[in-house]
Amino acid sequence: ALPSTIGVSGKSGDHGRKQLSAFGRIVSNLSAGALILLSLLTLIVLITEGMFDRLVMSNNGQSLDYFWAGYGETCELASTGWVPQSCSALEANATTPDAWASVGHILAAQWSLELQEASPLYITTCIVGGHTAVGWGVLIFIAGYDAYPACIPTTGGQPIAGIAMLETT
Repeated sequence: ALPSTIGVSGKSGDHGRKQLSAFGRIVSNLSAGALILLSLLTLIVLITEGMFDRLVMSNNGQSLDYFWAGYGETCELASTGWVPQSCSALEANATTPDAWASVGHILAAQWSLELQEASPLYITTCIVGGHTAVGWGVLIFIAGYDAYPACIPTTGGQPIAGIAMLETT
């Protein structure tokens, strides 16, 4: 008597399953290779389109034409945040008290090297936008070493210690 695992042709029934398994692996490998080639092709297209050459620039010069306006020139910044009682009520009420204190701490951390040169820094706050013509507004902080910088300089450039922007949506 012949073993029951041998078919009519004399080959084991396992051979068909091996062929199907090999075919599945070939299709899987070809699919993986196609995905890798598609990724490389996408990368090449993005690079040739200037993916790494992108430069976003906000053309928002300090002028009335770009909706800049003074907001306040009273805040002083020390290494721990705002100098107590230095900001006007208008400036301090631009946001909640906790948020305003956090802004002072963050600016002090960001400008810690400048604060080693001169302390306190004199912070001018400017509002940009906040006008019905544009529908948006931001608060700009400009830090000066020994005086309050102008929001809209009239005599050309001015030395500043730093500039930061607070915006919300």
